[in-house]
Amino acid sequence: MEIDIERAKELIAQREEIDAELAGLFTGEKKKRSPQKCSSCEKEGHTARNCPDKMPVVGI
Repeated sequence: MEIDIERAKELIAQREEIDAELAGLFTGEKKKRSPQKCSSCEKEGHTARNCPDKMPVVGI
């Protein structure tokens, strides 16, 4: 069930981006920049470089 909720949130976000792009095409407005999305954990608001879920690398 939790996976379904997360997927629904992703689809809603995609739909909002598409709606904004379509509105821009027909009104001449520029597209807003999408929020940062981490390539490591796939969460928004940060990048892989500063991901809070990333395990720290321990030097030998």
